[in-house]
Amino acid sequence: MVAKVGLHEVYRSKCKELNQKPNSSLVNLLKENSNPLEFTKLDLKDNMIGAAGMVPLVEVVKQCPELTEIVLRGNTLTSESVNTLLEVLRTHKRIRSLDLSENDIRLSGPDVLSLLKANPQLTKVSIQDTNMRPLFVNLINMQLKKNNTPASCIRNNSSGGSDSRSNSLPGSGKRIEFSAELDVRDQSPPSSPVAASVVKGNNNFEVVESDPKSPDSFCDENSSREGEHVTFGAFTAFTDDDDAQQPAAPLKKVASRRPTVCAEAYSEEQIDNFRPEVNPKSEEESSFLLGVLERNQLFNHLDDYELMDAVNAFSERPRMMGDFVYEDEDEDMDTFFVIYEGNLHTTDGDRSLSKGDTFGDIFLLYPQASTETVSATSDCVLYALDRITFKFILNKASKKKRAMYEGFLMKVPFLSTLSHIELLQLADALKSSQYEDGQTVIKYGEEGTWLHIVVEGMVEVIGRDDSNNKIKVCEFKMGECVGELEFLNNHKTVADVVAIGRVRTAKMNRRHFEMCMGPVIDILRKNADALEVYSYYRETLARIK
Repeated sequence: MVAKVGLHEVYRSKCKELNQKPNSSLVNLLKENSNPLEFTKLDLKDNMIGAAGMVPLVEVVKQCPELTEIVLRGNTLTSESVNTLLEVLRTHKRIRSLDLSENDIRLSGPDVLSLLKANPQLTKVSIQDTNMRPLFVNLINMQLKKNNTPASCIRNNSSGGSDSRSNSLPGSGKRIEFSAELDVRDQSPPSSPVAASVVKGNNNFEVVESDPKSPDSFCDENSSREGEHVTFGAFTAFTDDDDAQQPAAPLKKVASRRPTVCAEAYSEEQIDNFRPEVNPKSEEESSFLLGVLERNQLFNHLDDYELMDAVNAFSERPRMMGDFVYEDEDEDMDTFFVIYEGNLHTTDGDRSLSKGDTFGDIFLLYPQASTETVSATSDCVLYALDRITFKFILNKASKKKRAMYEGFLMKVPFLSTLSHIELLQLADALKSSQYEDGQTVIKYGEEGTWLHIVVEGMVEVIGRDDSNNKIKVCEFKMGECVGELEFLNNHKTVADVVAIGRVRTAKMNRRHFEMCMGPVIDILRKNADALEVYSYYRETLARIK
């Protein structure tokens, strides 16, 4: 219902109700466009609205039926605050364009995708620099393309009658079909020079072969190496010898000792040979599970390929009203559950659970008895993942990451003298980061605290000449290192490093590097000073000094 008062009065009233200070720029804008029926563009670029300020702003949007464009670029918004706006826009009849760029809304990917499907009139959405997972960026771009396609074309293209429920794991070598085009080739670098082979048909795609190497993956700090045999995921158990080393204590009655907590250990061969089960799901079901796992701390560190491994491995577990999923003190529980439909009750805090909620997280870490009873209060559809599959996915991701990063680190000149074990230590410390075309990876004149290895794409180095004019120095491609000397010698950067196209890097902080390397750092600095590849760096540094 459209308010009869001016928009600025609606905004001020809501701010007063929430005990918030009104945003002066927004108040002035609403005064200039006070009639809700004539207000078509809400431009608040770089206005620092903030998460709390979204609540009164959403109230204004509700009063503007003719609004066609909303610009919220650079407003320090959060996923939770943006989702309130997205929910309102699902039924808005005029909205055409939405700009959410430069806000950290990494968890809003599923909600933006859902909005585009619910409101096909929305044909433009900007999400640059939002830290969204690349998989959701691709899905959103695909849906935008669909929203921009005339309805007649969609009807003609869909006449082939593809089965939208048939899909499988990217990289599993098995056929994948969706009702829309989903290209996962650029989500993670391939394990060999041959990239994933994708055959596209009439609004379908098929992954024929792919074996990606993920830079964005879980690292198991408990891995151990003995000769050529590697075990992953094992925890060191306490032994009687540990107790023998402790001084004798006076005898007294004490509670029984807590049983040792441990998880299964897997050999390198077992990890290599593991193939997760693929359970077909519709596009809607897969998208739902992706959104849930993206918000779960056990899964959100995984690369897109590993996350799809997990999604495809989930199996459907229907329950009738009154059924128990599991009961208190059930032994050796090993299953994690996601609720897709229906409602359940758990005795843990006497809570109700509904669609999108999860339970059984702890069972993915190690076997133990349940401490709660979960029962269905209506007919339910659950999706379940077992611990063994989860562990193999994580361990395989860790192994791929280690092997790829170690190979990259071996190419860094000043690290060439490090041993295999030292390189593995550094590989475990690397963290994945993504940049869009033209975005600055390293900025000239800032403290050089990060070392970057290019995992995907290419970057260019822009230096300065004697007159402080920008000059292109060189380019770095996949597998090459940038920013290492400022990082190593702890001083300001001497050039800009800019992404050419979409770029993914593996980066390491100096403090973590020093903790890993210790006294080796002085030797590395000495080696770096003599390398010809760093001549521009030495000349620039001498000029600065």
